[in-house]
Order: sequence, then structure tokens, then C-alpha cells
Amino acid sequence: MFIDTPEGYDNLTEKSREILQLLNLQEMEHFDWFLKADDDTYVIMENMRFILKGLNPERPAYLGYQLEPTCVDSPYMSDGAGYVFSLSGLKRLVEKGFQVRYQYCYRSRPDFSKYQEYRALARKKEASRI
Repeated sequence: MFIDTPEGYDNLTEKSREILQLLNLQEMEHFDWFLKADDDTYVIMENMRFILKGLNPERPAYLGYQLEPTCVDSPYMSDGAGYVFSLSGLKRLVEKGFQVRYQYCYRSRPDFSKYQEYRALARKKEASRI
């Protein structure tokens, strides 16, 4: 698939939106699940199949590594770890979710200093559980 969005960090959100919209238009009848991952993300497909096997793609689902909210009101999935949409979840996101405009949808690079502080605390908290 080709999308006509410039390369670069500042365009990542728009690129993701465009590719998800294209998937919704062109691939919905061919797949039950959609994985969004970076080119440096390693996925063990046997584990992915095992997790998804018991789930119904006709029910909205959005799976991934959930980060806690920092500058927005709700948790969100880590982009670096990748995430998976069910057939119904992708359809709902594109047809309803993309219609909503939030005050936190940035067009320029936001200040992530609080986010970096939070990630450091989360890593420390996770390390203490091991």
C-alpha cells in the first residue's frame, strides 16, 4: 500500500490514520485482525495466533501494551510495541473515532518531558516487580 504522506516524526499520526483508513476501505473482507507494528518490532506469530484464537473479530477489540494517561484523559497503547485491531474495532475506529477532534491531537511536536519522566517511573515500578 502507498500513502502520500511525508516521512518524518511529525507525520506519524497522520500516516497511521491514512493506512488504517485504507485498510478499512480495501482489506476488510480479507482479514479478521490487523496488526500495526514498526519495522523494528519483533512479533512471535504463534503467540499472537494463540491470543487471538479465542477472541471474536466481530467484537470491537484493541490490544497492545497499555500506557497510563499523561497529558490526555485516557490510557493508550504503546506505538513501539505495536497493537492489534479486530475487524470490528478497526471499522469502529475509522468510521466513528476518526470523526472526533480532540484538543490533544497535535500538529507539531508536543513537549514530552512529562512523558519521559513517567516512562522512567514505569520502568522502575516494573523492575521492582521482577
